Amino acid sequence: MNKRLVLVYVWIGWYGLSAQSSEVDQTSLGSGPFVSTEQSQWAIFRNMAGLEQSESWNIVLAYNYPYNLKELQSLAWGIIIPWKQKLGISIFQSGGNLFRNQQIAISTSKGFGALYLGIRVKYWRFTFSGGDILASFSMAVGMQIQLTKDLVIGAFLSNVTQNQVGLEDILPTLWFTGISYSPSPKLQLVLELGHRLGYTWEYKLGFNYQLIEKISVRSGFNTSNRKGHFGLGFHTNRFKIDYAVGVHFSLGLSHQAGLSYSW
Repeated sequence: MNKRLVLVYVWIGWYGLSAQSSEVDQTSLGSGPFVSTEQSQWAIFRNMAGLEQSESWNIVLAYNYPYNLKELQSLAWGIIIPWKQKLGISIFQSGGNLFRNQQIAISTSKGFGALYLGIRVKYWRFTFSGGDILASFSMAVGMQIQLTKDLVIGAFLSNVTQNQVGLEDILPTLWFTGISYSPSPKLQLVLELGHRLGYTWEYKLGFNYQLIEKISVRSGFNTSNRKGHFGLGFHTNRFKIDYAVGVHFSLGLSHQAGLSYSW
């Protein structure tokens, strides 16, 4: 019964929340969510190769409340440490009294000229209302190539070791590849192709536009879950505040918020 519950949870996460309980879960903040070419502070939750662009310490906090379902709400924290080899430590928790999903991950990245490589090790812990616990580890790898200042291509693969929880293969294996292009300093366009092993392919298209100084707007669409995303960001030199709403044509609205501070 517990294994079936986890399977249902992971399936809902993939179909309705763009992999809410997967390697790339915590936040889309309006434009995607895009994984492979991410180079902002949110790379700590996505393609960790993008951490190579981090030049300062950064603390991030993300909250997701999908479809007014308390059992699926999630909270994530992370810290980015800009050593010579960039390091990210993140914690994620979702669920409620019936079922709880907890994750802790360590990510690192290293640059070799225009090539950025990253690796993540994650510990998963599933806790059930009856006290039962299932746990496992997984590993993800990522890469990015900075072709020009305005053009980035990237790839990301989660659960490369095909780890399982118990006797069931319920940890998702996800692959994403994409391209990010900025035709002007104010506009970023992103196109991404994704696939979950054993499921259908997905295509994502989105943009981020700096409307005025410190204010950005974002939008995007994901074919796999028929979900549109819309977001707004307020960014200063140190603080970044983001809000987004995801619109699913059948399940309704999902609200997300993100906060980061750098020093």
